Parts: sequence; C-alpha cells; structure tokens
Amino acid sequence: MRKVIRGGVVPSVTLPGRTRRDCATGRGSRAERTTWPYSAPPDPPCVGGTCAPPADASAELASAPATVATSAQVGRRDWRGPATTGPSARPRATAPRCAALWRFRAERVEVSAGKRQVRRLDRAPDAPYSGADVSPGGPTGRPMLQREAELARLHALCAAAADGHGALAFVEGHAGIGKTRLLDATVAAATDRGLGVLRARGGLHEQGDAYGIVRQLLGFVLDERLALLHGPAALATGVLEGRAQPGADSPFPVLHALHRVLVTLLADGPLLLVVDDAHWADEPSLRLLDVLAARVDRHPLALLVAARPRRPGRDDTARLLAALRARAPDALVEPAPLGPAAVRELLARDGAPAPRDDVVRACVQVTAGNPYLVGEVVTSLERAGRTPATATEAEIRGLGPASIAASLRLRLSVLPPSIEAVAEAVSILAPAAEIRHVAALVDRPGDEVAVAVDVLAGLGILAPRRPVRFTHPIVAQAVSDELPPAQRARLHRRAADALLAEGQPPTRAASHLLRCEAAGDPEVVAVLRAAAVTALAQGAATPARRYLDRALAEPPALPDRPGLLGLLGQALAAEGVDLDEACRRFEEAAELEPTRETAAVHLEHAARLRLFSGDPARALRLLDRPFARGTVDRETTLRLRAHQASIGVLAPLHGRPELERLEQWAALPGDTPGELAVLAELAAARWLQGRIRDAAALAQRALADGRLLAAEGPLSTGFNHALHVLLDADRHDLAEPVLGEALALARAQGATLAASSLLGLRAVALWRRGDVPGTHRAAQEALALLHEVSPGMAGPAQAGYVALAAVELGDLPGAQAALDGAGLVPQLHDLTFLGAPFDARARLQLARGRSREARDTLEELADRDRRLGLGHLSTPWRRTAVEAALAHDAREEARTIADEQLRRSERWDVPSARGLALATSGLVTAGPRGIEQLRAGIALLEGSPARLDLARAQLDLGRLLRRERRETDARDPLRAALDLADRCGAATLADRAREELLATGARPRGARTSGDAALTAGERRIARLAAAGRTNREIAAELVLSVRTVENHLGRVYGKLGIGSRHELAGALEPER
Repeated sequence: MRKVIRGGVVPSVTLPGRTRRDCATGRGSRAERTTWPYSAPPDPPCVGGTCAPPADASAELASAPATVATSAQVGRRDWRGPATTGPSARPRATAPRCAALWRFRAERVEVSAGKRQVRRLDRAPDAPYSGADVSPGGPTGRPMLQREAELARLHALCAAAADGHGALAFVEGHAGIGKTRLLDATVAAATDRGLGVLRARGGLHEQGDAYGIVRQLLGFVLDERLALLHGPAALATGVLEGRAQPGADSPFPVLHALHRVLVTLLADGPLLLVVDDAHWADEPSLRLLDVLAARVDRHPLALLVAARPRRPGRDDTARLLAALRARAPDALVEPAPLGPAAVRELLARDGAPAPRDDVVRACVQVTAGNPYLVGEVVTSLERAGRTPATATEAEIRGLGPASIAASLRLRLSVLPPSIEAVAEAVSILAPAAEIRHVAALVDRPGDEVAVAVDVLAGLGILAPRRPVRFTHPIVAQAVSDELPPAQRARLHRRAADALLAEGQPPTRAASHLLRCEAAGDPEVVAVLRAAAVTALAQGAATPARRYLDRALAEPPALPDRPGLLGLLGQALAAEGVDLDEACRRFEEAAELEPTRETAAVHLEHAARLRLFSGDPARALRLLDRPFARGTVDRETTLRLRAHQASIGVLAPLHGRPELERLEQWAALPGDTPGELAVLAELAAARWLQGRIRDAAALAQRALADGRLLAAEGPLSTGFNHALHVLLDADRHDLAEPVLGEALALARAQGATLAASSLLGLRAVALWRRGDVPGTHRAAQEALALLHEVSPGMAGPAQAGYVALAAVELGDLPGAQAALDGAGLVPQLHDLTFLGAPFDARARLQLARGRSREARDTLEELADRDRRLGLGHLSTPWRRTAVEAALAHDAREEARTIADEQLRRSERWDVPSARGLALATSGLVTAGPRGIEQLRAGIALLEGSPARLDLARAQLDLGRLLRRERRETDARDPLRAALDLADRCGAATLADRAREELLATGARPRGARTSGDAALTAGERRIARLAAAGRTNREIAAELVLSVRTVENHLGRVYGKLGIGSRHELAGALEPER
C-alpha cells in the first residue's frame, strides 16, 4: 500500500535539481523553473524564511501507510505555509498569484516500503486522474515498440513550446493502438523540459456534460479565482462551476474568457495541454480546443489531442474533430500497427521463451498489430495455463477480438454479483468514478465498494487508482455493452440522483438523464430544463437542444410545455442550423401559452428570426397575433408596436403603416420601457422622412439616463436606431459615450450579436469623423463577431465600411474581398441600412478607373432610395456619384446630382451634410463661384466632426485654385488637405494631395515617421491601453496576443513618440477625436 500526498514537499524526500529562490514571492527565475525536473516550484512558499511543510502533512507521512491523504485532508495550505484562521484569512508569505500558477504543477510524492520517488501530477488536483503512468514505459515500465518516429515528433512539440513556439499535434488511431501511452511519454518529456501539464480525458458518457473536459483541465482555477478569473475572464467562472452565466448569446465570449485564463497561466511558463479520447469529448470543450488550435502559434503552448478515427459526420463533434485534425496536417501522428518483430517481443515478455514464427504470424493477423490486443492474447493464454511459446497457431487464431471480449465477460461472470455490479456502475460513471458515487449506484457501503474495486484491479479490469477507471477504454466499452438497456437506464438514473444529491451542476446529472427511459417524471423535466438554461447561458446551444428534446420526450406536464418549447426555440436559434424549426417552436409555444403577454414574448422571438431570414411581412403578421387573441396590456402593446415599427424602419416597403401608427404616441413621457422603445422607433421613423432635428430630439429623450439600455439591453433595435439618428445629426458628443457604455456592457455579458451590431455603429461613427484605420478595424471586428455567431452569415453593412476604409487605405484587393463576401443578395436591397456597400463598390470602381460601372452602381442605389421613399442623407453617395459623372465627362449629370444633394441638405440642416453638399456643388460649378461655394462648405465642415470630408473639400479647393493658375493660393488648402488626410489615415487621399502640392511647385513633406500620426493602428491601440494604466499582461489578454508582442509594439511606440516609458504615453498621444 502507498501513501499519496498532493501538493507540498515533504522534507524527508530528497528532490533532485532543487534550487534556491526568493521565498517571499513564491516564484523562481525562468532558469530555475526550466532546470526543475518536475516543473514544480523548487521550494514551497516559506514563512519567516523557513521552508517547512504543514505539521499535519509530516504527521500523515509518518503514520501507517494504508491511507490516501487528499488535498481535502491535508488542507489547502500545501503551497502557502500554515493557514491563518477567521473570515479574513489570507495566504501568507507568497504572492496571491503564486498558488494559482503553480497548483497545476503540483507533485505527487509516493512513499512505499524502503523506497521513495516523485512523479508529476498531470492534472488539476481535483480532476479525474487518467490512471496512466507518466513514465515513457507506461504502466508496465517496458519501452514502447516501433514508436520511435512518433515519439520524436511529439518530443519536438514539447521542445518547441519550451522555446516559446506553440504548436498542435493530433494523434489518431484505433482503440488499443497505443495513443494513451504516447501521450504519457510526451507528458514525461514535457515535465523534463519544465513545461506545466494540464490533462483531461473523454469518457463514454462525457458528451452530454457541457464543458466537462474544460472542467477537468481548469477546474483547479476556481480555488485561485482571485488571480485568474478577473475582468472578461470572469465569464469562465460559471463554466468551471457548472452554473448559468447570464447574457451570452453564443459560445465565443465564454471560450474567449477560458482562453484568457490559459493565457494568464502561460504568462508564467510554457504548457502542455493534453486531451485523450477526444472522440468522447463534449462539443463546447472541443470548440475551446479549436480556438486554442487557431491561436496556438501565439503562445508557448503545446496542444496535444488524441482521438479514434471517425466516420465523416454532420454532427458538431465530428466536424470539430475534423477541423482540429485539419489544423495539424504536418503534425498528424498515426501510430502504425505493430510488425512481426514487435509482436514477437511483446509475446516473449518478462524473459519468456520466444514463440514460433507461425504463432507470431497468427497473432499479427488476429490482432491486426494492435498492442493492447496482443497483450490480451497473452493474458488469455496465461488464464488457460498456456504461454505463447507453447501455444499453437490454431489456439492463437481462436483468440480474436470477439474471443477477448468473451474472456473479459467470463472473468466478470465468475465473480460474485456484488463485484460485477461495481464494474457495471463504473462503466456508467466513466471515464472516472468516485467510490461514493459507485456506492450510491450499487447501494452498498463505501468500504465494501473499495474492496470490490481492489478485486477488479487485481483482475486487470480496473486500474489501481483513484478516482476509479478501467484499465483501457476497450474494457469499459465491453462492460457497458453487456448491460441490458433497462438496467443501463436504471443505473444512469441512480447516477443522476447521486450527483444531484451532493449539489453537482445540473449539466452533469443531465448527461445521465439523457440515457434514461422516458417516464413522465416531473423531476427529470426540471433537471433537464435547469441544465438547458445553464448550457444556453454558457453559449452551449447544442447540449441545450439535446436536454430540451429529451425533456419534451419525457413528456412534461402540459403547463410546462410552452416554456420548454420557448427554450428549445432559443437553443435552435443559437445553433443557427435550422432557423425555420426555431420559428416553429416559438410559434408552437405561443399557441400553447395561456398568458397573452408571455405568448407575445415567444412571438417576438419568432418575428426576429423571420426578419433575419428575409421575410419582414411574415414577421409583422406574427406580431399582430396577440391582438387577434384579445386585449393586451398597455406595456405589451407599446413593446409590440415598437417592434413592428422597427421592422418598418428596416424594411419600409412592408412597414410604413406601422411607422405612421407611432405618431399617436409622440407625446409619451418615456416613463416605462415600452414608452422608451416607442420614442426610439418614432425617432427613426422621422429620420427616414428627413426630419432630422425632430428625430434627434426624440432620440435624445429615448436614450436619456441610460434607461432604454438598462431595460432592453445592448441588442435593442430601438437603442441602435436612436444612436444612428444622433450620429446623423452630428451629435457624436451624445452618441459615442452611450455607444461605448453599451459596447462594454455587451462584451461583459458575452452578447456577441449585440457587440457586432454596436461595433458596426462604431464603424459608422469613426467613418463620419474621418478615422479610416479605426473604421476598418471596427467593421472587421463586427464582421468577425457576426461570423462567430453564425459562420457564413452575411454582414453587408459592416462589409461596406470595411471596403470604404480599404479604398482610402489604398488596399483595393482588400476592398474587393470585403465586397465579394458582403452577401448583398437582391432580396436584401430593400432594407434601409445598406447604402454603404453600394457606395463602397462605386468608390472602388472609380479608384480602378471604371467610371461607367460606378455610375451604374449608384444609379441602382438611387432607384432603391426612390422606391423605399428614403428622405435621409445617411450615406453621402451623391458625392461619389458627382465624381463618377465628372470622370465620365458628364458635367450636366453631375450638376443635377449636386443640386439635388444641396436641396436635400437644406432640409436636413446638419453642418456636415450641408458643408459636404456645398463643397460638392463647388466642385461641379468651378470658377470663382465654385471656389466661393467650396470655402463656404469648408467653413461648415470645420465646425462638424467630418474630418475626412473636410480633407476632400480642402483638396478640391486647392485643385480649383491651381487650375485658375493661383498656385500660391492653392498651397495652403492643399497642405491642410495633406495634414488632415495623414491624420485620418487616408493614404490614397494623402497621395493625391501630395501630387497636387508638387504640381504647385511646393515641396510637401514625406510620410510621417515620428509622432502620433506615424503609429500604426495596432501600435496606437496598444499605446492607448498602456496609457490607461493596463499592464502588458492585461493588454496581451485583452487583445489575445503574447506578452512579448505587446512589449515589441510598445518599444516601437516609444521610438516614434520619442519617449522613454509608459508614464509619458498619455502626454505624447493625441486625444481621440
């Protein structure tokens, strides 16, 4: 018997390679850590300079070696010195992060008679242990055969991570081929190189437990949440605790939070992250592995995944595994079947005589060179009193996989029923089972179960470890396959009851309830519903859908059915695979729901999906249904009418009556959420009509005091419409602070779709005030988030702003790529907010000298605006149309367009729109009258946020003056245009201004190489975060970069700004416009 103490270093155990370090910080230098053979801290944190273990740990070590001391028994003091007492107790003599960053590097100190040795603990202290020895020889200590090439590639993976270069390896092979032993050997190599190791393993019933693999890997972080679970990473807390985290509308905010936790761990040293039997992993955990694989080259992370080959499938698990496999084309490790020489060596183990050649050939054929099956052949022969040397070819051929499985069943059948029941219970709880849970399933005392486990371990069925595991997944599968369906279902129900009784997360119990027989049990329905709510809140839509499908099959009581159907609609919508089915579920929930107000909520969800699917007319009809059923309360009425009006704003051809209906509520005080929503949509309705001043006043009332945002959240359509109105009214001073608050809220809640929508609005705001790189960055981020919610989803408006910015940046291929992926299909042309992609396409065509195509594009946009009856000037496409007409030498056409823009701007009466219209008219008029109009337009633009339009107007003025042979007068506006273009990041415009200046005989300065204007967009973003007080590590976590990358960027920033430290950044950076 052995005694195991986790954490802490027992002074009587001699640890090789021990070095001295600063005990007060609890951390050693990088050199010390890399020489430490087990990747644990050289010393435990000390108190008063004395590195003494807890007294109780020494006492336990000296006691009889017949017990196992867990971390719960010796306390959580192992790395932190003696514990203090009381509610304010804190670790002493160590930095708060120390324990968190080293806990996963803890040691297992094993003490047996006359012998002591130290091994790495390849997991979080409270996660299930794989049961596998970490030595290269595996459980038996014998070297692996015919695996030199595979080991060399995996060792190279660890070496690269130790040098700071992350990489992925994917080990694929059938059961028994030796994947786990390769992983064990890699873990040993990693620890020798100083890497920390996080390890998890999938099990037969793991897929039903959302984020189960993640909790195996990172569950230990909960003990040290002070250091690791802060800021946006706090979203990971709900996942690790198995509870709901409200607000997430997709898995990606949660995955990003988990990624941040890992990045924080990586800041302390390289890691090896191992997931075995990934074919049994849950889908959300596989998504995290995919996120890590996509970014693995940014961090010192070795990512090692092992799985069995899968048939191509349409389920998420198959797709995610295929994606992971595809990410490692050069690091795919496929252990080959053993050849005759290796099989001969396995058969002649422990110095036994060598078998005959015919026996070896028969064994190769029967086992297909599978190492595990070869070992089972030897075991079967030994149980029959034979050896490979004395066996005949016929005996070997009778020992195929089916015979081996039968041998296993025979071994179980001769045991007492109580011991066989323990094996069956462990198969239900696989991959790892606690003794107390097994005892609950078999209804026997824990000590009796422990004895039974020892017996099964002696037979080679269970591993001699805790938690309890089978020796191999093949054994677990064989035991599970023998269970009759009714008995299996009964055991799963007992497992669920046992987990619920001790307060485990509902998702863990639900993974068992999925496999129970439907019996109309309301308790089962309640647990599955709670699990679905938790999974949805964590962005795990697919598990949530499975829980709800099973709950509806139970079946639930009739009053519970509408709520379950509504949740199922949410899960289907979040999956994004079958939106029609999601709509049907919402509509069915509304039909069954007895309360009209609650039914209206279901119909609103369905209407959003119908609108999203391109069917605004049907969406409007759905929102009329509650009124057809009878009287609806006032607040619900206002909310539904506002929702209908929002569809009218987006699709005016279908919703004009809904917009007109709102006028009756124009005097509402805005005291309730419904009233605020109506005011916001009424503002948008007047904006559509061109009544911008009235619209801005209503929008300001709707957004006052943040009540609309608080009531409806950052995804509120009315909130977004009101912000858009304020931006069009040049009220950036009101709109942008509110926009920033809403975006921060969306990110904190994990509301990906809301964040995408708000980033699209930020791109609009940045474009209006001339921040070209910022526009490009915001619009690209908006598109990226949109694709995270639903890969392949089109974002025409966001893509339009990406393309507009790319043209100004001089990136014409990038602009074309953005427009090619915009998804601006004909059925979307009648939606309101899609002027930007048309304008961007025309600007790109002009930049390529295709003025005729540009004119056609803008004529299509003009026809659309006339058809929709749009009176706003939100997209200034007429300026582009004038340029296209002039380039095609169609001056009369240009004059007509410019005059129309001027008339509209007089009614619009906003400085930026009025100034742009005057400047455009001056461009067409030319001569002294044109110069006068341009100067008047510039005066208005200087009092507006529109810096890029101002730069264009200054350039046009300079060109007109030069053509009037007033070169000296032209230089000042051209220099102003060049300076403004540089500050806006508009490279194309800056080049044109520079050419015009040269034509006047001036010597324009070159591109800026120093100062704020010389910073790239990435450098400026990092510099602003550093100036705001963020540490390099915090910046790296927020931007998903390595700390070294942040340091390199800041070094270049200091050089361009001519400063020496981050304390000078705030004064050296220009204020954001």
